[in-house]
Amino acid sequence: MEEHIVASRLFKGISMEELRGLLKQTHYVKKSYSKDSIIVFQNDRCINMILLYQGRAIGEKINYAGKVIVVEELQAPRVLAPAILYIKDNRYPVSVYAVEACEVILIPRDEFLRILQKNKQILFNFLEIISDQAYFLTKKLALYKLSLKGKIANFILQQRDKSGNNEIKMWSHQRLANLFGVARPSLSRTLLEMQQENILEIENKMVKIKNLTALRKLAE
Repeated sequence: MEEHIVASRLFKGISMEELRGLLKQTHYVKKSYSKDSIIVFQNDRCINMILLYQGRAIGEKINYAGKVIVVEELQAPRVLAPAILYIKDNRYPVSVYAVEACEVILIPRDEFLRILQKNKQILFNFLEIISDQAYFLTKKLALYKLSLKGKIANFILQQRDKSGNNEIKMWSHQRLANLFGVARPSLSRTLLEMQQENILEIENKMVKIKNLTALRKLAE
């Protein structure tokens, strides 16, 4: 467990020896979740700092129309919803589901506050994580102004930046539809149009960028 936890951004700059000493002095709970189980429910109170230290999960939000929207994919090691831990209305804005078997530790927020007060490095790491999340949400809001083609283009460009390759692995249509908050037929129709316009080529679950300039223009 410790080797996964110490690799997290929250404990960046903390040695294994320091981490073990910290855990000995801290009240925490370790939990395991099987695939497809719910780690947190939307609108539940956030009373613990939850660190996903093994596995992969997704944050999903159900809007008032009953539509499921994928807000974010969460890959361990990762702190869940750090920005709401100490706010007044500390309810989870999303439900978090385990995409695969997950392991987490839960530290009560008062206990975690004591850690932040005692360790400047962990405090700095936590503030950095919150700041990055605020930046991510700002970019996410900007996406809502884009057309569906623009959202697809933005997603593919992000995947291209991560891989450094003009050919990337394609997500399932349902997974992408959930991410963009649209119906699957609408997504499939838009992807077909982008292929007909010679912007993309999709074959064997791989996407090849054929017109990078046109793709960037769509994402503007």
